[in-house]
Amino acid sequence: MKKNIYTASFLLPRKLITAALLLLVAGISGCESSTNAQSSRPVRWTGEWELKDPRGTGKSMKVILTPQGKAYFIPPQSSYSQKVAYDIPLEKVSSRTSLPAGTEVIPLGDVGKKQADRERNKEAKAIVGAMNRAQQAYYLENGKFSTEFNSLELGLSQNTEHYAYKIVPQSSKRVMNIRRAKSKGLSSYVGFVYLTKTSSGETVTLAKLCETDSNLSRPPRMPRIPRNSSQAIKCPRGFIDLK
Repeated sequence: MKKNIYTASFLLPRKLITAALLLLVAGISGCESSTNAQSSRPVRWTGEWELKDPRGTGKSMKVILTPQGKAYFIPPQSSYSQKVAYDIPLEKVSSRTSLPAGTEVIPLGDVGKKQADRERNKEAKAIVGAMNRAQQAYYLENGKFSTEFNSLELGLSQNTEHYAYKIVPQSSKRVMNIRRAKSKGLSSYVGFVYLTKTSSGETVTLAKLCETDSNLSRPPRMPRIPRNSSQAIKCPRGFIDLK
């Protein structure tokens, strides 16, 4: 059965495949007739090239260009998969070697970083949500909120390359969970967990998750706690309500 280059077994980003195909096109034209603008020596694209995932995942794929104008790309090989190379059927349609006027050139690394930042933000949002739920469970078991990150037993490091976690106690009735971004392009997340009462007078724990793109150099002010559970707490100014 013919393998699909987009299958999960290869875990190959589509943007990486696109970039490889662009390299192949450049290589084919280079194999035929390209010359260096400052030298009469041919620009030789033939050989084996490695294209690294610009998202910094460590994955890469190899491209092989032959003197005969053949182009192959080899996806990342896992230890259990068979070795495979794909023959790309390209046909030259123009001798143009420059981009159309006004074309915006975007470095592939920038595209990869934005995609990686989106994935890290998604993970951060999920983790602060998990911190909120862990605080609610901790209160039910201990009658108070946790002030120590490790006591939430999330199995995570408090400090990572891109984020730092922090619990900021507010009082016996409320607590703030923070995941602060360490670099530009990443969002910071704050979770608020608090006690309130239902219409029947029962005490319950509720939580709110908020996001900000601003530099979270210090914890935000704790929002005003509603009088009862039918009213929702509001995120601080400059934050987005994530429910």
